[in-house]
Amino acid sequence: LRRAEREVVLCYPHTYRVAAASLGLQVVYRALNSRPGLSCQRAVLPDDFAAPSGRDGKIQQLRSLEHNMGLDQFDAIAISISYELDLPHLAAMIAAAGISPLARERDPDDPPVIVGGPLTQSNALPLGVFADVVAIGEAEDVLEDLAAWLEAGANRAELMTLALGREGL
Repeated sequence: LRRAEREVVLCYPHTYRVAAASLGLQVVYRALNSRPGLSCQRAVLPDDFAAPSGRDGKIQQLRSLEHNMGLDQFDAIAISISYELDLPHLAAMIAAAGISPLARERDPDDPPVIVGGPLTQSNALPLGVFADVVAIGEAEDVLEDLAAWLEAGANRAELMTLALGREGL
């Protein structure tokens, strides 16, 4: 896996075993890594996070699978979510990046949090409190624009402004 000027972490708010079964996640991962100015790594929850006797819902430091980087080292955090029951996991992943899970409480310099996935097609409303940008529907419909904006170096505020005028975001 190559390193690029802009680094994106693609998170799945569940364990690796569940994330590996997500074909949509694989499509987005490959598409982002095919861009010359982007490098995408993945992050998932530790196996004991979801265990009944496991963790208390807090993650000390979540790291990427490919280069063992902390989520706070990335230019953008993208999260694919499939189920409403994974909303607490989504919040835990964002907190593990060292930023507020709630979008309204984030600093302007925090990396943008982009959320998409199957849940957006049935009930995107709960994602609004966590995401700076919500990709609604099929990833292929908006991925080209999002990737281009990230490659161009759009920060959190710029990305939110660009997304306002784009159908599907």
